[in-house]
Parts: sequence; C-alpha cells; structure tokens
Amino acid sequence: MLSAIAKLLYFSFSGGVARPLFLLLILVFCALLPLRVLAVELSPLEVIEKAIEDAENKRLYEDYYWEVLLHYQDGWFSNHSLIDSPSFFLSPKGKTDKKSEMDATIRALFSEDTTLGDSHPQCLFPARTAWLSENLPIMKENLKKAECLQFDNITSRIDPTKLTLVLPFYSRGEPATAFGHTLLRLEKKNSAPLLGYSVTYAASGYEDSMVFVYILKGLLGGYDGKYAVDPYSKSINSYTAIEQRDLWEYETNLTEEEVKRLYLHVWELSYTAADYYFLDENCAYNLLFILEAGRYGLKLRSNYLFFLPIDTIYLAKAGGIIARQKSFPSNLKKMESIASTLPSKGVKLAKQISRSKISPEEVRSSDLTQTEQAGTLDLAGELIRYRFQKYSSEDELEIYKALSYDVSFLRSSYSVKSNYEIKGLQIPPEDGHKPGRLKLSTGARDESFFLRFAPRLVFHSLEDNSAGYLDDSFVEVLSPSVLYFPEEGRYKLEQLKIAEIKSLVASSVISSNIAWKVSLGLEEENKDIDNYRLALSVSAGGGLAFKLPFEGLFWFLAEVEGRGKGSYRGYFYEGIGASSGFFIPTGNFGKFITEGRYMYFPNHIDDRKTDISVKYALYPSQNQALTAEGAFSRKASEFSLSYTLYF
Repeated sequence: MLSAIAKLLYFSFSGGVARPLFLLLILVFCALLPLRVLAVELSPLEVIEKAIEDAENKRLYEDYYWEVLLHYQDGWFSNHSLIDSPSFFLSPKGKTDKKSEMDATIRALFSEDTTLGDSHPQCLFPARTAWLSENLPIMKENLKKAECLQFDNITSRIDPTKLTLVLPFYSRGEPATAFGHTLLRLEKKNSAPLLGYSVTYAASGYEDSMVFVYILKGLLGGYDGKYAVDPYSKSINSYTAIEQRDLWEYETNLTEEEVKRLYLHVWELSYTAADYYFLDENCAYNLLFILEAGRYGLKLRSNYLFFLPIDTIYLAKAGGIIARQKSFPSNLKKMESIASTLPSKGVKLAKQISRSKISPEEVRSSDLTQTEQAGTLDLAGELIRYRFQKYSSEDELEIYKALSYDVSFLRSSYSVKSNYEIKGLQIPPEDGHKPGRLKLSTGARDESFFLRFAPRLVFHSLEDNSAGYLDDSFVEVLSPSVLYFPEEGRYKLEQLKIAEIKSLVASSVISSNIAWKVSLGLEEENKDIDNYRLALSVSAGGGLAFKLPFEGLFWFLAEVEGRGKGSYRGYFYEGIGASSGFFIPTGNFGKFITEGRYMYFPNHIDDRKTDISVKYALYPSQNQALTAEGAFSRKASEFSLSYTLYF
C-alpha cells in the first residue's frame, strides 16, 4: 500500500501519466471539504434551523401523510385536526396550522433534556419522529435517540406483525348497537389471535344515559372519544359472551413493516380525546387514520354526511387492503343451535348442570340417546361459560372452573363429535343494503292522486331487505315523509321520524326476551287533506315476539303515547293502545308485512286512532326495492307503489 502511494506521488511530481488523475482527486477533495467541515461544524441550533428549512423547501407540511399523523380533516370552512386534546400538539396553533406544528415538532424532537424520560417528544411521537427522519437526511444524521423505556418495553411485549379489522355485529335486543363498533387487532408472528391486542376508539361516559339521551348526545358530539389498546381476549369476551354479538374478521394484507409503522401512530394517540359523533366522527371513521398511517399512499377518508362501522369495511375493501374474511358466532347463537338438536329434557338438564343443581353424571343415567347426552353436555359447557362471563364475579372463578372441568371430562368419554349447524352468518354485513335511503312513491289517498318523497339518513326498517342485517331489530334516524297532491298543487310534511327503534327479538329455549319499541317525531294527526295538523309524538311499547315458520316473525306490543301541539284541548294529551304485526320472507327476494295499531286518547276530541298497513316488498338488487302497499285508517285509505334506492 505504501509503495503504491509512493509511486503515485513520484509520478505526480515527476510529470508522469498519473499526474492528471492525482490533480483531479485533489480538486474533488477540495470541493467536498467545505461540506464536510460544514456538517461537522454546524451547531445544534443550526442543525434544527436547517432541518426546518429543508422541510419548508420540500413543503412536507402539505404532505397527506403529515395530515394523517395530525388527524387533519377538511371541514366546511377550514382544514383542522379532529383531536381536541392540547397535549397532542406541540404548537399552540397545531390544531389548525400544519406548518406551525411541523416546525414545533422538529424543534421538540431535538431536545437534549435527559430529565424528560418517557415524556420526551421522541417517546410521545415515534411515528412523527420516524417519518420526519425518513424525509429529512440532516435530521436522520444528527438526531440523538432519546431513551424511551416505557415505549420500548410495551412495544416489545406487543410486537405487532399482523393486522385484522374486526366488526362486532349488532347485538340482539339492543338495536342502538347498529351505530356499532369497529376495532383493530394487532397480532404477534406465529401467535394465536386471542393473544393479540385490540385497538379501539370509543365514546366514554355514556354508560348511565337513557336511550334517547344516548342518541341525542351521540348525534351532537356530547361524549369524549378515546383510543385504547387492550388484550384482545378482554374485548372479544365482552362482545361475544356478554353482548352476544357475532363477529366478522377481515385480515389485512399490510406488511410487517407497515403494521409496525401503524403501531407507532397508535402509541401517539394514547391519552388523547376527541368529540365523538355517532354519525361521522365515530369509532369507524377515526380508525381510518390508523389504517392510513400504516401504508404510505393509502387514502381511505373523504367527507361524509354520515359514517357507520360497515363503511370501514366498504373502504378497506375498496382500498385493496383486505386479504380474507371469516365469521364467528356469538355464544348465544351457539347455544341456541345446540339446543335446537335436543329434546326439552336435554335442555333442562343442561340448565340445571350450569346452575350446579345436579351433577353432570346424571346425564349418563338419563334415558337420552348417546348423541343427545353428548349434546346436553356441550350445551351445559356453553351455559357455564356464559353464566360466569355475564353474571359472576372473580371470586366464583374456581367454582366455575371446577364445574367446567367436570363437564368437559365427562364429555370426552363420548365418541360423538360436536358438529352443529349455526345459521345466520352466511351473508356478510357489507353485502346488505346501504344505510341511507331514498324512497319515491306514487298512489292515491281516497280519490286524490299523490306523490311521496321519503328519504332516510340511517339505518334499517321493517320493510328493508334483512340480508346482512338482523331480521328482528330496526333503527331509523331522521326519516321525513313529504306528500305532494298535484291536483291541489299542495305539499305537506306527513311525518318526521327523529328516531324510531324496534327490538322484536323472540324468546328461545335459552333466553327470554321482551319485545319493545320507542319513537320520537312529528306526525300528522289525521289523513284529512283539508284539516291538516302536525303533532309532536313520543311513544313506547313492550310485549312479546314469536318466531313463525319460514323465518317469519309475529309480535304484539302494548303501547303508550304522548302527543303535543295541534290538539283541541290543551297542548298535550296521552293515549294507550296496542300494536301487532307479522312478516314472512319470501326467499331472498321479498317480504310480506302486515302491521296494525290502535290508540285511544281519552282527552282528545278525535279520541281513537286506527292504522293498518299491508305491504309486499321485492328486492331486485342489494340496494333497490319495489313495494306495493295498502294503508287504512279511520280517516282515509290509500294505495301506493314505491321505488327505494339505498345509498
């Protein structure tokens, strides 16, 4: 090596052929020397200012990914962050000024205050740190890594490599859960899904709210929405065992690198809060920011009038990030499926075992067949788990463990396999009709021809196609109906449903249910064109529902109703009555529905109100319906044909 250098110097100074090459190397070295000196001699403050200058030159603050990290959304009048917690921003103007927040973030990340510990901005905002370092070479070269013990420990424990989108289906008997919930599951490599972690965004402080208060505050942003990371098994038990909701899982095709990048942003959302709105800024919509944080260039969000959990699935599929999907029935659906294969004696024995009233061994001594005995023990095992998860305290854990072990041990002695057909999960929720509705009708009321315009904001009603939905739970929000009589040139608001909820869940051998309804809105007092009055109506009812052959349903409800404004005697009057009806599906293409309602108002001159309707709906496609209807009341009769488009 030394001899080679000596020869190079010799030829250089002696005018040999290598001299031009040597001179060229000297010139290149001299040209690079100022840059090397500059890099070495830049002060910490100069490095920060250079990083901010580079970010401004690249206009990084306008990058879509920076908006994702800040949860920026285009509003009607401005572009701003949906996060309301001041601690999420490092600039006082960060909620509305992306550039200001970027400048403040760069300055904060260079902090060398070792006393900050896990409160160092690098520890609080690892996704911002990683993305800015990728896009600013001077930052990548000069940023000293902060010591983030809490972040490192928790991240190593979670170690996410795979992501699944989870949609708990609507809870039977609780139609308000149609506003739903969507969550994400983070999984380790080669680990069982139940050992993963759930990422959720949910409203807090609603637990003690009445149903109308719950809906009203949810519509107006009256609750705080908060992000949380919990063991997945804890979340899943709540949905499948306690709330009895079926689950649909959608495995994403995000790479391990993308999942880890996504997790960095999840960490940044700890201890943040935002106003929670049921119809748009909800659990479903806010998870889109997290999904977009995983894959560069992924754009799922846009402005929506309303946004429901199922929309997350629509957009994830349209964005090409869903690899495969599968469903898991609730514990209740499992139990009902097992019970349907057993005689009443087997169901009774299973219930007694689950309550520790008899020993599991008594099944063996019963006159049930071997297959029925095995099914009885299967049902007893499911009932034991259900009762413990829903009703019992941790103090009784050992009792239930012992009972569950005895049942499982005895069941293992039977060679009969457990293979029960569980119905109701064949159609994914995203294959049901869209929640918005536009209904156009033409018909005649008595001798007057009319046109009806009946839009609906959300969600699902009795006459809609039940495919992809529960067939016994219905929620309608903001559904007006406007009539136009061409001959008179007259318009009138027939009704405005602010909210109507019906739960017509039938009892089964496993569960006892009460059918119920509540409604709030404006409604015309009679069908007389020349004597039109609109009244505020609040009603509620309770009763029973029964399953009919061919997947049909019958119900009977006792009802009370209060009406205000438009009455003859005072401003408020009450009524009592009843409603009843049934529907029978005709395959996947139609539904026959009959409903009747009678109300008596003792303090009103028009003291009786009777309404009967008969309708048949056809579903030519997922998002279309054709309906023929006859409606009869004491004041008028009408017949109509309707076309419904869902959106």
